[in-house]
Amino acid sequence: MEVALVHWPAEEDRREELRRGGQPRLLLVEKGAPPIPSDGLEDWIRLPADDIDLRVRVEALRRRADSGTSTRPE
Repeated sequence: MEVALVHWPAEEDRREELRRGGQPRLLLVEKGAPPIPSDGLEDWIRLPADDIDLRVRVEALRRRADSGTSTRPE
């Protein structure tokens, strides 16, 4: 599953839309404090970010989404 890159806080509405659709997303924090991830399909990284750090977080989100272990325990 593709991981969406979302600029935070500029694309806050897009983040919510992707969350509702169950799309994994990596928030690219441009300024200020990052939000608390809303579910297991979300992570964040502060910009500027090292390319390898960005790729590792995207891959981790993709694996969580593909494995079905992305939801919080109930």
